Amino acid sequence: METAPARVPLDDQIAEVEREIRQRERLYPRWIEAGKYKKATADKKLDDLRAALVTLQFVAKHSEPLRRLIKTLQQHNAHDHVVSDFAIEELLADPAVRKVMEVFPEAIATAVQPIGTAMSTASKDLFNQ
Repeated sequence: METAPARVPLDDQIAEVEREIRQRERLYPRWIEAGKYKKATADKKLDDLRAALVTLQFVAKHSEPLRRLIKTLQQHNAHDHVVSDFAIEELLADPAVRKVMEVFPEAIATAVQPIGTAMSTASKDLFNQ
């Protein structure tokens, strides 16, 4: 039976990815020169790590609105709980939540259709101001 991996704080994950990027930036030029790596391969791997870093930094920066958004969607999906229009509007009034929705519009909109429709309409209104 596999055990669940330990929860690693986002700040620790970010620090580790930053360290790995620095290490590869030092090593790859030597490996390319020695013929161990092609420059295109090294560039691709560094680009992938940098993209992962940006994602982790985004999640860390917007962790609170992400939690609120997930909680709202979970409440909406619960059979015994209906999320009010007021709660949705209040959630969408938060600039950080709007930023999250800007980055993940389709995922949010399709998570649950009724709330997704309201969120999609509201986010279009908010982003077009």
